[in-house]
Amino acid sequence: MEPNVLPPSDRIGAPRRRFLWIAPLAWSLVLVGAHRWPGDEYGWLAAASLPAWPVWYLLHGVVNGISGLPWAIACGLPVMVLLGWWMDRARVRVGPAVVGWLVLSAMLAVPVVASYPTIRAAIGKNGSLWAYVFGALGFMAPVACFFASLSGTIRGSLGIEP
Repeated sequence: MEPNVLPPSDRIGAPRRRFLWIAPLAWSLVLVGAHRWPGDEYGWLAAASLPAWPVWYLLHGVVNGISGLPWAIACGLPVMVLLGWWMDRARVRVGPAVVGWLVLSAMLAVPVVASYPTIRAAIGKNGSLWAYVFGALGFMAPVACFFASLSGTIRGSLGIEP
């Protein structure tokens, strides 16, 4: 038995595949929640579908009109898989990435809710607080993945170990 042997995913230079499946899975689950609570005029659902927009545009030539949850997930998964792959290559840590995602989501949702005179007025506009939660989480998922990957890439190019 060899002491101090790291598992294959923690060895320097070894491929990590955590985010390759975590990022698309998390975004897909959030999109299901955003589909259940879409918000006023489906605005929060459209925000949560952000990763699906490029593929949908390539397929149909327009961004609006993503029809149905299966199409949104099918179009957004390749983008989220690509972002997850980049996060793995940049050796992004899970903890800071999740905290960054939640903070960015709160930075989006809290001011929007606070812009109404009362929480009751905000709920009256979008149906429920879940619309704000899932819309912000879905919109910020690819944004947080991008910034985490970018910071990991910069950190790696400077020779700073994770």
